[in-house]
Amino acid sequence: MTLFVLPLCRTHHNELHADTVAFEEKYGSQLELIFRFIDRALAIGVLA
Repeated sequence: MTLFVLPLCRTHHNELHADTVAFEEKYGSQLELIFRFIDRALAIGVLA
């Protein structure tokens, strides 16, 4: 069971799988992105 999924558009999905290290250097670690995504969702009331 997957607990966390990083929502990405097709372009960023392909970018991530083409070169994970370069992707994380550009956007931050995947774990950091998950935390930022959850924080944003909580802030705007998507998650309660």
